[in-house]
Amino acid sequence: MYKWNVGDEITASRLKQTGVRFGGDGSDGVLSISSGTVTFDLGGATAFVKNYKSISITGTGQLAFSNPHNNGTIIILKSQGDVVITSTANPAIQLSALGGIGGNPGGPSSSGSTNTFYANSPGGGWFNSGGYLAFGLSGQSDYHEFGGGGGGNLNNGTSGGSYAYTQSGSLNWAIKLVGGFALPKLVSKTQYLVFPGGGGSGGLCCGYYAVTAYAGGRGGGALVIECGGALNFTGTINASGVNGDGPTNSSYGQVGGGGGAGGSVLILYNTLTANTGTINVAGGAGGSAGNGAYGVAGGAGSVGQSLVESFYD
Repeated sequence: MYKWNVGDEITASRLKQTGVRFGGDGSDGVLSISSGTVTFDLGGATAFVKNYKSISITGTGQLAFSNPHNNGTIIILKSQGDVVITSTANPAIQLSALGGIGGNPGGPSSSGSTNTFYANSPGGGWFNSGGYLAFGLSGQSDYHEFGGGGGGNLNNGTSGGSYAYTQSGSLNWAIKLVGGFALPKLVSKTQYLVFPGGGGSGGLCCGYYAVTAYAGGRGGGALVIECGGALNFTGTINASGVNGDGPTNSSYGQVGGGGGAGGSVLILYNTLTANTGTINVAGGAGGSAGNGAYGVAGGAGSVGQSLVESFYD
């Protein structure tokens, strides 16, 4: 049993002596992928943890995941020994679309009443990081379109565009699709403030005439890797947010969905062999408005966050 003194360095070996298992207990054996794609079913869980003796993603192998939680899933991969991510597959680890779910669009499917409220869906995410809807309703409206708000992570997502016109010349609707909130910045060592990216909200059409609104994009997932041995990272990890849906033509009245925010990646290692890999945490773009009348674009998702460093720095 290690006895701590003030100023002692927190290392993996000392933590193991106190019962805190940096790198896990190895109960899931060895993860080795050299070709093809191995996909883990997350089962809709908010957190997914694996304890390996070692992790090796080499050759053309790829690690992927399916079935995340609607607010996104935090994936924690613990390794007692070395972690090697040198695969030439692009990406070697796929985390895109594992964050908060994108919201559904809203609006009339045909010409409707001028004083009817049409609702869209906010994006999913942790702590309001999904793009959401703030609204108030009064009176009537002829043409009001609102692009979906982008999802948030390290920064707030971007609010969607808007278009408003009333024959009376006064704006009676007060609606805005706002970008998702920022989450706490990534912290290593003793706290894992690591979150999936929020999803973008769907676009919203509130006017009398039917126009086409589109869904928001899903956020990127969150990954924590604990490497109790040597880290060799030269591959690519993709935790980018998904673009909001939008039109592929210039039709009349197109309203884009918000983009999903990029996710978070934290890799902590005991010793380092190489750290020249690429981590993509870009936010998804908002869906376009096309070139038609009354169209508006969705807001972009926030850029995520990543950090690779020694555990005991």
